[in-house]
Amino acid sequence: MYVEAFVPDKGESIATVLDPQKYPGSLLGPDTTVARPVPNPSAPGGQDADISIKPQGFREVFAVDVSASEASVMPSTQRPLSYTAGTEPSGDPAWKTIPSWDLVTLNDKAIPPAGQRYMGQRARRRGDGDFRPPPARGTAGAEPSPPPVCVRAERFVRGAVARRTW
Repeated sequence: MYVEAFVPDKGESIATVLDPQKYPGSLLGPDTTVARPVPNPSAPGGQDADISIKPQGFREVFAVDVSASEASVMPSTQRPLSYTAGTEPSGDPAWKTIPSWDLVTLNDKAIPPAGQRYMGQRARRRGDGDFRPPPARGTAGAEPSPPPVCVRAERFVRGAVARRTW
């Protein structure tokens, strides 16, 4: 199950999977992110950059549906994305060989909902589907337990595995 996630195909990266002209709406970019140089022996030349969302824009980009006090702590606890990880082409995706579901967040300001739907629809196999709750990216922070749709999806997957329906 892909939850508020990029779902790249082979050869695509997070940076290339969605054309911003075709799927506008992401607030991620130079105005809302900061890049810090870091050593990385796996990166070309041994240098990489950690990319984080700036604290002043974090709530608007990533946590519109959590309280202001909770959102104020989130920038300091976020894990940065490595530039290399965001630009490296994907290998063979798991969604081509196993049943897959995606949770599309309708108010997402990091990954546009239309882009989430596009990636989710091409990843679907027999009986797979997407779930569209209203929260934005702060789903994990907004819900103390998994959203009901995730619980239902998990039960469906367990039932499919038990029945081997794919």
